[in-house]
Amino acid sequence: MKTLVVTAFPTIAKQLNSMLASLGFHGTETATDSDAALTKIGTGTFSLVLCDWLLEPESGLDLLGRVRADARTTDLLFVLMFAESSDEKIERTRLSGASGHLVKPFDVAAVNAAIAGARTMANA
Repeated sequence: MKTLVVTAFPTIAKQLNSMLASLGFHGTETATDSDAALTKIGTGTFSLVLCDWLLEPESGLDLLGRVRADARTTDLLFVLMFAESSDEKIERTRLSGASGHLVKPFDVAAVNAAIAGARTMANA
């Protein structure tokens, strides 16, 4: 499964890439802002996006809205990551069409659970 990690934080990107590799996801690519992410997503080569909420020039939530509005990417698995776990943020993420969410800090089990949940949601 070709995966795109979208975060402005190099440490998070490195940790996620390592965790994804340990889960069998190889060839993961990274984008550091929403514009670069949208360009990469537009290639149609990704099956999964793990995207930080805090991005520039648009937030991860805004990027998700653009992805869902495009007929070519409406079914793309899209997991939003954020540091603040509140019921309101989780509900807003769900209502915006995210396939799942991941709360920082996370470990490999949490990453695996978020991906499994996104897959389950997509198959429902």
